[in-house]
Amino acid sequence: MSNSTKKMFDNAEIFFKASNVLSRVISEGHPEAIVAVNTNMALSLEIYLKCLQVTETNSFRFRRIHEILTLYQNLSHESQSKIEQYYNLHIKDNPTIMAMLSQFPNTNLSITHVLSEINKAFVDWRYIFEGKGGSFYGVDTIIMAVKSRILELCPKLST
Repeated sequence: MSNSTKKMFDNAEIFFKASNVLSRVISEGHPEAIVAVNTNMALSLEIYLKCLQVTETNSFRFRRIHEILTLYQNLSHESQSKIEQYYNLHIKDNPTIMAMLSQFPNTNLSITHVLSEINKAFVDWRYIFEGKGGSFYGVDTIIMAVKSRILELCPKLST
């Protein structure tokens, strides 16, 4: 594990924690904070995926890719499989997902579908005034799955 990998992981953690703090602001009566929550969460997922790619390849050679699905597909098949297993195990534990399923029981929760739905989330949410935005369900569970895979490969990152 390089020092740069640690910095990437820590940076992703900062954006993820910021999104969690901002989530509380929404519950305090400021629904407009959803833009900042989703932008920070999307950015943290992007950085976690890039961190995992660097962990697997020892290479920092990736273009300015913001597409979540592309970043996921660039991972090894083993990492994709582990992430999908973790995601499938925990997605139904997510209270937001369960509430959504009660309203929309035919929602597709497969990881590839969710990743394709949020594929350009960072760009879409940071430029929300362009009218894009879009679906954002399951992102927190995907983040936890990617983070779990990173820590499985590099347990020292959690310190």
